[in-house]
Amino acid sequence: MARTHSLDGLMKWLRRDEWREAFAEVLDHHLLPACSKADVTVEKLPSIIGEHWFMILSGCAFEDFLSRDLDDDRNIVDDYTDR
Repeated sequence: MARTHSLDGLMKWLRRDEWREAFAEVLDHHLLPACSKADVTVEKLPSIIGEHWFMILSGCAFEDFLSRDLDDDRNIVDDYTDR
């Protein structure tokens, strides 16, 4: 059975400088179209829909990010497991 904190290390790895901007782009890709239509910024979204729902949306973007290869063929999961 998977442990509750099995993604904690990977989530910490995401905060590293080399991954932070790339994840922000994926998060924007997921959220900006709806935010633009609603005339709100992504930064204001948690206060509008609640932190819980914002974290769920961020989690969807996070799962997408894990499966992506960046333009330079890097992947966060490969980088994390190679450490």
